[in-house]
Amino acid sequence: AGFCMMGATRMFGDLAGALNRYLDLDANNAQLRSQVRAQQINAIVRTTPAMMAGNICLGIVLVYFASLTPMAVMAVIWFGVLAMICGLALRSWVKSQRAPAHKHASQRAIRRAAIHAGCLGLLWGAAPALFFSFEFNELSATLALGMTGLICAAGFVLAPIPAAVLAFLMPVTAGSLSVLILNPSALSAAVAFMLVGY
Repeated sequence: AGFCMMGATRMFGDLAGALNRYLDLDANNAQLRSQVRAQQINAIVRTTPAMMAGNICLGIVLVYFASLTPMAVMAVIWFGVLAMICGLALRSWVKSQRAPAHKHASQRAIRRAAIHAGCLGLLWGAAPALFFSFEFNELSATLALGMTGLICAAGFVLAPIPAAVLAFLMPVTAGSLSVLILNPSALSAAVAFMLVGY
């Protein structure tokens, strides 16, 4: 996992650099780039409580349905990791509210946001592989609806930082596709097509 995160961080850094060149930010001074990064970070920070609450609520529903299956213990462990990540994000948000809004931000701040999104994405991407089963309709339906909602919400909320969008969506999409590939059918093929399209 650490190796994957290192590779992802490097890739997201390259993407951020390409975006800067596309926007012609490299031709301007460092102060302007720093101000743009600060606005990107602030746009996401404002939505942190709602985003983390959504993650926790969906996680609770998932654990409830998983508790009715043999995967109950694994679901509780998974939810514990989710709660820890969300708790760290909320703690950072509380700290940011006590200080004046940042007018400047470094590239490292953008990288941290992408890494946090990537950690959440890896956790949610693991959920279908861990819990999806055609034998448990309630749990599977919750996962299917939840993953769709996460993909749509992340694309909207994380849009100010493209690297964070990719960091979250790639593992979520990969985890969902893995389940569909391992359970081939006409329905799985149709869902996979829509998933890639989203």
